[in-house]
Amino acid sequence: MTVTEESISKKMIKHLLGQDASNLLNSHRYESSLGFSSKPSHTITSYRIVIDACVMRNEIRRYISLEGRPTFIQEVNRSGVGQVHAPRWIETELEASTLPSLYKSERISPRILSRIAETLLEEITIPTGYDSPIDANLPENVDLKDEPYVRLANDIDALGILSWDKGFDKYFVQTFREDVIKQMQHLARLLNAAVQVRTAGEITTIVSANAIDELYQASVKAFKKLPKEAIIVGGLVGGAAALFYFTQTEHGRRNRHRYLELGKLGVGKAFTALISMQNELQLIEEEKAALIKCIEENL
Repeated sequence: MTVTEESISKKMIKHLLGQDASNLLNSHRYESSLGFSSKPSHTITSYRIVIDACVMRNEIRRYISLEGRPTFIQEVNRSGVGQVHAPRWIETELEASTLPSLYKSERISPRILSRIAETLLEEITIPTGYDSPIDANLPENVDLKDEPYVRLANDIDALGILSWDKGFDKYFVQTFREDVIKQMQHLARLLNAAVQVRTAGEITTIVSANAIDELYQASVKAFKKLPKEAIIVGGLVGGAAALFYFTQTEHGRRNRHRYLELGKLGVGKAFTALISMQNELQLIEEEKAALIKCIEENL
């Protein structure tokens, strides 16, 4: 691999790591449907998390400030790396104290705040049976309102409770701060980058020049006139375009097996730069392993 190709590979990985990983589960399912996700290292590491009303307060404020973009908690939950849970009791706490407090500090309509809270709660898992605190067999001097969160965390064997409320310490339950969720966000993006490169690379090895010609006949002559550097970039962009076409468009989903069968005849030379990214994938795997160790051992 030339210095130029290596530089472009690194830039491509950097670009992928900067992307929202909310679609990781769908990308992983597609990779599995093609039979490319059989290795244990290709599985998605997942953690169960319980959040409390204090965290939801910050989450509402982030949701407002991001204007439609996902918060890091939403991204982690959607990616599947974090499975976010809360007891139904959180709804009572939100209505009784969190939302009124936000209205006073942010001066936002209570109706809008309620709608945002509902939107955020719809994305997380809220099991039945945790509607109110149970005052039985509790440690001394604990805050009763925290009991449903602790009970849920124990019942689902959660990694812990995302909260900065020190009252949970009296329950002898694991708690952690938002920096751990941000580590999970980075882990999700590492996994997302890896699955995109693997899938695009595998498509590259089986999409033939015939299939590419069928898809891009109008661009063949112009492509041949491009300089080498542009061809490399075109390969990367083309690989990403092929991945998008096969996964995100109705026509691509209907015809992908036909194209893949055609592709067994040869390899599209325009996409060879994606194959050279295996070294970058290895670095991602190493960083992923180190990050998982950091998340699990530092709690």
